[in-house]
Amino acid sequence: MTIVFLLLPALAADTLAAAAACAARGIRIPIRSRWIMTLVSSSILFASMVGGAGIWQFFSDFTCKVFSFTVLFLLGIGSLFRSLVQNLLKKLKEGRVMQFHAMGLSFLLSICADETAADADGSKTLCGKEAAALASALSLDSLAAGFSGGFSLEQAVLAGILSFPLQLLVLGGGLLLGEKAIRRLPALLPELISGWLLILLAFLRL
Repeated sequence: MTIVFLLLPALAADTLAAAAACAARGIRIPIRSRWIMTLVSSSILFASMVGGAGIWQFFSDFTCKVFSFTVLFLLGIGSLFRSLVQNLLKKLKEGRVMQFHAMGLSFLLSICADETAADADGSKTLCGKEAAALASALSLDSLAAGFSGGFSLEQAVLAGILSFPLQLLVLGGGLLLGEKAIRRLPALLPELISGWLLILLAFLRL
């Protein structure tokens, strides 16, 4: 179960950074929206872990380990350099290179580039739909990690149960940091935590 206790903080670090960024720009996330974000992110993680557990049983142990290591390692590297990726997405968006519109993909890509873009109507408050979109964008790592991690059904259930209160706690903490102390903390700290934990997970899957 150690894997689960390392995975959840690694994935929650993105939520912490996003909540802090919203609060720093004066964007409120009401309690109802926090519950929606928590439900969406926890459901995606649980569903991806269950799906992965069902599919990977048909492959050899070696194949599962290699695939799991590769995906988790790449996710970790991507998290370490998340700021560079976000800046690239912003430039692509500003240059009108990203021309995706199907199923709200353009909106999700905008959120990936800048979490505060979730406040689509500029109301400075995330409504339910905006909160769900933000949670979906933040859960892309969870989707990939959960599906490729080679987790068991027991681990999926444990992660689903623990993810809910953890996400609520992280959202509240992120908003507090954004309002009170964001300038006192290294801006890249959540990315570094997430990245190195995912890389550690990758090696533990071998």
